[in-house]
Amino acid sequence: MRDNSTNMIELVDAITVNDLYFSIIKRHLNGADYTLKFGVTKDDYNKLKYILTYRPFENTGVGVYKYFYAGSYQKNGHSEGVSIIYVRVEQLKQHKQFQFPIGNLYLSNLIWFSEIKDKAIFEPFALADTAGKTTETAHPNGNARPWWKFW
Repeated sequence: MRDNSTNMIELVDAITVNDLYFSIIKRHLNGADYTLKFGVTKDDYNKLKYILTYRPFENTGVGVYKYFYAGSYQKNGHSEGVSIIYVRVEQLKQHKQFQFPIGNLYLSNLIWFSEIKDKAIFEPFALADTAGKTTETAHPNGNARPWWKFW
């Protein structure tokens, strides 16, 4: 297990917009942070909401929780189309990895985003926000390969 979350994909939020479901993640690449928004299924949206509300440490009111895809996953022998991902949960100086079920489509997006080594893939589609980060959008139907168009 890694001792820090550097270069892990941060799971930031799960949101709905006009009855479409999205995941927001942060990806650090070549010295820049990218905030990415891509479409997910309703089932994965619900699973993400569960992950993002998981509070395993005792001092829940003291510090902000952060959730990172640890880069590990395994097949779920109980449900077809669902895998188990390892998520690093951090609060202040505490951290631990936990297992959560997630859909294979969502997992394939996480794997794809984590394998990108060239920031040029992000930059042509980047939208600058007030924090100086970038935002990308992928198709809301949860395609394994993100669809890089804005609507």
